[in-house]
Amino acid sequence: FGFDMALIQLGEQNRNRVSDYLSSSLALRLAIGVVSVAIVTVMPLTNPDARSLLVIMTVALSLENLSTGIRASASTVDRQRGAAVVIIVQRLVTAVVSISALLLGFGVIAMGVAYLVGTAIGVVSLLFVATRIGVAPHVRNIHRDSTIALCRKAVLPGMANIMNMPTARLDIVALERRGNQDAVGYFGAAFQLVQTSLFVSDSLIRAAVPALLYAKEPTRVGEIVRAALATNSVFYFPLAVALSVRGGDILALLFGSAFAEGGKAMPPLAIGLLAWITLSLLTTTLLTRHQSKDVAWCAALALVVKLIIVWPLVNTWGIVGAGVSFAIAFTVQAA
Repeated sequence: FGFDMALIQLGEQNRNRVSDYLSSSLALRLAIGVVSVAIVTVMPLTNPDARSLLVIMTVALSLENLSTGIRASASTVDRQRGAAVVIIVQRLVTAVVSISALLLGFGVIAMGVAYLVGTAIGVVSLLFVATRIGVAPHVRNIHRDSTIALCRKAVLPGMANIMNMPTARLDIVALERRGNQDAVGYFGAAFQLVQTSLFVSDSLIRAAVPALLYAKEPTRVGEIVRAALATNSVFYFPLAVALSVRGGDILALLFGSAFAEGGKAMPPLAIGLLAWITLSLLTTTLLTRHQSKDVAWCAALALVVKLIIVWPLVNTWGIVGAGVSFAIAFTVQAA
């Protein structure tokens, strides 16, 4: 919803009020979470287990949203070590417990509960970290002016985020329209593999945020961006080559031999991955420099391009066309 970057932008201008902005951010996220849980609770689902799992996952994702807000405040005051340790431990423990529950035959609901509990523990731990670094949220820190300022700042980054979602996922919709469920599955697996690799770039960008935020000279910002791009290239260029050359084999190893067919989409998806990580870094850089309008315009342009090219490409080349439309849209946006 753009709250993270709004908090970072406002916190950079007034570090003494980071706790106020965080308190308002968490209050807004809680309200959105409550509404989301209420909606999924009353959705007309015939399978009670499906409803239970949906409610559990919605609560867990709402709590995860609180975690991202607290981490944004830690980035703003450049005290990220404690938050990073909490997230790493939380992810590892949650993964081990969730997978163990599934392998022991407890089912997906138990797996969802494990994820929910792990996420809740993570939020509590991050609140403790926020207290230690001096940005603890509190009800008394929720003020009208800080809440209004946060909402105003969040509009453009939030709009950009909303536009980026269909830009990244319209390919699946286009494939679905063709009625070929196998193609949807093959491309979905390939896309998920590409998306999973983003954790390296996301971690690097999060580490660079304080440096970008408080860099006083444009030349210093350029140095940080170039260093981040060079660091990313060490991991992502070999990965892109591997995905392009052996993508089918990797998919078969991870998801089963039937998914090797998704390797056809891997070369354009690998190019799109390079554009995606570049775009993420440039977007964060622009937002830390308070260029939210430029970010929103770029996102709108990419979405328009995607809407124009995705249907003919997918209709002509199937999953390969989906990969090509993905690569073109994000390359245009990054450029």
